[in-house]
Amino acid sequence: MLEGSMDETVFVNGQRVHAKQRIHTGDEIVWPFMSMTLIEDDFIQVDSVSTVHTSLPVTKQPDSEMKK
Repeated sequence: MLEGSMDETVFVNGQRVHAKQRIHTGDEIVWPFMSMTLIEDDFIQVDSVSTVHTSLPVTKQPDSEMKK
């Protein structure tokens, strides 16, 4: 679940979040200077204008069977 607050501006797929909202695979969450995309149920992509320090492992998205 994702919830915006009065102090933060958060958007999911281009729509401002005003209440709790469930996110789904493919959704893009954007707030000032950072975005996160839920690529798969257990795979996220984080983009930021500055370096992000996290304990998450760096991974490479696997190629689809169709690309092989």
